[in-house]
This record gives sequence, structure tokens and C-alpha cells, in this order.
Amino acid sequence: MVEIVSPVMLASVIAVCLVSVGAAAGPVAKEVASYLAGKELQARRSCETVDDALVVRHRWLLSPVALGSVAGVTCGLTAAWGVGRGVGSLTIIAVPTVALLSAACCVDAACHRLPNRLLAATACWVLAAEAAAAVIGLAAAGTPATTAWPVLRAVLCAGGAGGLVLLAALVPSGLGMGDVKLSAVLGLWLGHLGVAAVVAGIVLGFVLAGVVAIVLMIAGVVDRKQHIALGPYLAAGAWLSWILEAVP
Repeated sequence: MVEIVSPVMLASVIAVCLVSVGAAAGPVAKEVASYLAGKELQARRSCETVDDALVVRHRWLLSPVALGSVAGVTCGLTAAWGVGRGVGSLTIIAVPTVALLSAACCVDAACHRLPNRLLAATACWVLAAEAAAAVIGLAAAGTPATTAWPVLRAVLCAGGAGGLVLLAALVPSGLGMGDVKLSAVLGLWLGHLGVAAVVAGIVLGFVLAGVVAIVLMIAGVVDRKQHIALGPYLAAGAWLSWILEAVP
């Protein structure tokens, strides 16, 4: 049965959503600009080859307005769906996660890079929020086994998802270490819901990427040797999995 979100929980979700969008347009946008400037300077100094050099496409996507707008849409959809389904506590965890992932994926779409600091910040937030939820659950007459297990499962899923994608990255597949780290972060987020949510999220991400790649090749936008940014599709698959799995 779907629970009804209380006014206090609703206000909390709205506040978290506003703060997350503001952070995406402010501190996160500044971090993205600093990251991009550092990468471009490093590329010039190291005289990288054409294949390895940093190529920034769609630079407008990394502006504060664009990052804030993307975060506003994704956070708004997440908050609206979560509140509508009565999963307020899970939504509070998800909204900042979605905001940070949106920013990281904008960078990936623009220059095929996933900033370590954004991924680390996402992982730290998810782990801290899930640990706090476990403590609150324990204080509300829960047992250590039932409250701690979801957090432990999330950590194990992070290792499993990252490890599997790492194995795929070791063979010629076009996957990079950024995709490995992102998969681990997604495993940490979805692992709180269960192993099935993690598997579904990763599989959906690869399916979405494959479908889009086929469409782009048919349209002549890319060729078979050209790589596309996988991060946005992995994140989209994880978000869809969260939608499917979050309702108790």
C-alpha cells in the first residue's frame, strides 16, 4: 500500500529539490568550469594525440543556466514521482543524487569525461543518506539486521557493478574508467533497493545506449568507429530502475 506523504515530508522534499537545483547552478557549475579548465590546460601542456585530446562539444551544456535547468527538470520529475507514490524518504535521497549525476552526465555528453569529484560527491551523499536512514530506522524500534543490511547490500552492489563494468572495460569495448566509477556509484544508489534494481539499471543503460547508437548510425550522425558518451544512458537507466523499484 502506498503511504501518504506528510506535509513535513513534502516540505522537506521541496526544500531538498530547491537546494539541489541551486547547487547544480552554483557550486557544481563552478566545479565543472574548474574541471574543464584544468583538463584543457593539461591537454595543451602534454601535447596529447588527436585521439586522446580533450574535445569539448556543446560547451553551452556546461553553463550554470544549462546545468541548473537540467537539474531542475530531473529533480522535479524525481520529486513529483516520489511524492506522488508516497516514497518521501527515498525521494530525499534520490533528488540530490539525480542533480549530481545530471551535472556529471552533462560533462560526459560535452567532452566524454566523468569528473571524479562529482562522482565522489554523489557516492558520499548516497552513503551518508542511507546510513542516516538506517540509524533513524534503528531508533524507530528497528533491528540492527534489518536496518544495516540495506546499507551493506548497497556497498556490495557498488563493488559488484563497478567490478563487472571494469571487466568489460579491460577488453576493447569503448568503456572507460569513468563508466566503471559511475557504475559503482549507481550500484551504491540502487543497491539500497535490491540487487534486481542494480541489474535492471545497468542493463537498461546499455540498452538505451545501444538503441540510440543504432538510430544515430542510421541517421548518419555517427559512424561505427565513433564512440558516444555512455554516462547519460547509464544514469537514465538507473533512474528508470529507481522508478520501477522504489515503490514498496
